[in-house]
Amino acid sequence: MLLQEAEMFMNRVNQNISATQQTFAETEVQRARERLDKASLAFNTFKNQNREINPSQSAAGASDYITSLESKLVSLKVEEASLKRQFKDHSTPEVAYVTDQVDELQRQINEERALLVNPEGKDLNRIVAEGSKLETEMMLATEALKSSITAADNSRQRTQQQVKFLVRLADPEVPQLQAMDWRWKGFLGTLGVLIVLWGIGTFALGIVDRR
Repeated sequence: MLLQEAEMFMNRVNQNISATQQTFAETEVQRARERLDKASLAFNTFKNQNREINPSQSAAGASDYITSLESKLVSLKVEEASLKRQFKDHSTPEVAYVTDQVDELQRQINEERALLVNPEGKDLNRIVAEGSKLETEMMLATEALKSSITAADNSRQRTQQQVKFLVRLADPEVPQLQAMDWRWKGFLGTLGVLIVLWGIGTFALGIVDRR
């Protein structure tokens, strides 16, 4: 009866542990999903508020646009310098036209640069920084959800395997009854010692009487 109760107790404990582990794994999956939902909502809200689908691409596009304007400005400045060497009077229409283009292009480049960092303009530096942070959080939440799902699946498989697992205690050593033969063995041993002593004493007295 004690063996059966012990086996039932150990099996029940193992099953409870497995169930607790499975519940914990499923709870972690739920938390990971809530974290991903929260991160996705925050990122999408941020993009809607700033009217940017991909802030990083927008910043890269603006940077490329400014680079192209600067390249064009360099070409116009080279052309302007060449015309000024050709015409001594820099107010001639040919020179003035190119000079106006250089000034206008320089002004446009300055405005585009200011819009990138100005809070009242595009403010792409802040948008890119905050957008990158929110996007990173969403990626981390996605990876956490994948890891939680994998851990939950592994826990579920282990639980199913342990349902069929039963603990079997080793056969115990059954205690024996108390040995009672020591009494008569002790009595016989004592009697034997007395007989031997009596025989030795009798033998010794017989030798003395003969002398």
